[in-house]
Amino acid sequence: MASDEMDTIGYAISFRLGAETLVKHSSKDAGCADIRDIIPFYALTGFSIENGLKAALEFKKASKGLKWSHSHDLSGLLRMCKDVGLIVAPEVNSFVDELSPHHMEHHFRYPQKAGEVDLPKAANALALVESLLNDVFQFIEGPIRLLRENG
Repeated sequence: MASDEMDTIGYAISFRLGAETLVKHSSKDAGCADIRDIIPFYALTGFSIENGLKAALEFKKASKGLKWSHSHDLSGLLRMCKDVGLIVAPEVNSFVDELSPHHMEHHFRYPQKAGEVDLPKAANALALVESLLNDVFQFIEGPIRLLRENG
């Protein structure tokens, strides 16, 4: 049976796959060029990052006293993850910091707020999220655990 953090990383991957599907079916060839595509794309991207980081904190049994389990502060979650040993590429760190205030303030739930956001193109964002999730999956010993569960 999967553990909590394995379920959480699974949700993170599902959110990323949802964002990727939006790009594939976007109304523009460049992917997510239309505000109707950008809003759900970055909502899914933010939730993917949030769940990925929470999986790392669950794995390390980070203190719930830090209030990370209900946080939407991606930068704060990433800092906590780095404190317990997660290493990410500098460009991933920059992207998370750039997206964090918009995710925390729910800019992708409300179309009025989304127009204020200037973030990387969808393809770049997907690659950065994939890099983060791969780092987290390795960090939580996902490959070894999957082999044990399925072996």
